[in-house]
Amino acid sequence: MPPRALQPGETIKEEVIIGEDGKKKVVRKIVKKVVKKSAPSASAPSAASSDPAPPSASAPSASSSSSAPAPASSRASVESLPAASAPAPQREAAGNSSAETSSSPSSKQLKELQDELDSQKNVAGALAKKNEVLAKRAHELEQRVKELSSEPGGAAEAEAMRAEFQERLAAAERKVYALTKERDVLKREAD
Repeated sequence: MPPRALQPGETIKEEVIIGEDGKKKVVRKIVKKVVKKSAPSASAPSAASSDPAPPSASAPSASSSSSAPAPASSRASVESLPAASAPAPQREAAGNSSAETSSSPSSKQLKELQDELDSQKNVAGALAKKNEVLAKRAHELEQRVKELSSEPGGAAEAEAMRAEFQERLAAAERKVYALTKERDVLKREAD
């Protein structure tokens, strides 16, 4: 759906959501600012009639940085946004009380909190998947260490190399000791 032109009092809100596939997506929503009016003015009915698009036609345009569709939870919250945030002039023209108009900001806050909760759920889901992958890798590494340590050939070979090294070291120490003694004897004779 091509993006529509912004109406007066509307702004674009951008959110970064981490999808189920772990990719970051940018979601753009059209948000209509609700203006509280103390008394209905004479231009309120004409403003309501000049609104060309009904609330259902003001669907936000969601575009993502990747070609993958947005997660189902965020799609549901985006699709339900226009019905909950109908413009204030239309409500007054329909004859609703000012109590309903004042409840609109709280419903808007509720919707924003719900959107934030959905994005946090997406992040938590991505982190849970990453945690599962890391736990699986750690388990595989533990198994590999057990396999390598239980191989009889590898341990026996390492033990044989260690014994040979110790024998050579002991032989070298004996030679050094014998040469040191011989040197000391020669020094005494020279004095």
